[in-house]
Amino acid sequence: LYSVIPNTSALDATVVRNTTATYFNSSLILVLAPANVLRINYLTVGGEAFILDEAQSTNLRNFSESIILSNGYAASNSTLTTVSVTNPAGVNSVNLFKLNVGANAGNSSDGFNFGGASLSNNTQHTQSLFVKGLGVNKLRLRSNITGAVLDFTLVGAGTVPNFAGGIQSATIQALANGYYLISWTFTTTATAPGNRMDYWTIKTDVADGSAGLYVYGAQFELGSPTSYIPTLTSALVTRNADVITVSPPAGTVKITTTFSNNTTQVITSIPALFTVPEGLIKQVLMQNSL
Repeated sequence: LYSVIPNTSALDATVVRNTTATYFNSSLILVLAPANVLRINYLTVGGEAFILDEAQSTNLRNFSESIILSNGYAASNSTLTTVSVTNPAGVNSVNLFKLNVGANAGNSSDGFNFGGASLSNNTQHTQSLFVKGLGVNKLRLRSNITGAVLDFTLVGAGTVPNFAGGIQSATIQALANGYYLISWTFTTTATAPGNRMDYWTIKTDVADGSAGLYVYGAQFELGSPTSYIPTLTSALVTRNADVITVSPPAGTVKITTTFSNNTTQVITSIPALFTVPEGLIKQVLMQNSL
């Protein structure tokens, strides 16, 4: 954001995003940034920080933090309740999912249903969810339409499953307080392809009514996964794009943007106003000689 060499505010960057937006702080707690405030995002506790620069996106899932039956979620041979347990944002309120005693904890329809939004055919979408095991360290996701099954392991850094059946990618990120953020991206082949989530423990395939899964922050969006967008009511919410710009100093001949994975974008045709590209940004270097 700030020009270091030369040390002048005239070369500082400007941030425009006329909505609030979420990010992870240095403790990997989910926090909310005010409108037009830069987000400094962390991937590990106390690790390297990155500028989070994203395109506009809308959470198509309403009641994202109140995952209960009265808000349109469906449960089969299981329960969904709200409990006073710390959630990913550090607040004592989260939803708890449990399979009933005698439920099938394997690849059955027992679980709770993410169905709802009516979607277009042949369109890429991403679903994401914050999860934490309660006597459970595996999570199963099963597509109602394609039958694709994703098995996430909720131990340590977490394990991303193999995927097929229309799934393009799946991710998992370990967070604070035992939570994980999981996401899965797929292309629709039929209208309204709801996804069903089941789980089982590694100790037994028998549901005992006590083990369960804390769930929070359900998100459904077009395209690839982006940061969490809270929808606290029935209304859908859109996060505006981050637009970060800076006027290159006179004599600039090369601008190199380095991303979190150490890939770079280099331009030598210097604009009067440079717009930082989307992504997790590690560094923007403007050089006055090659």
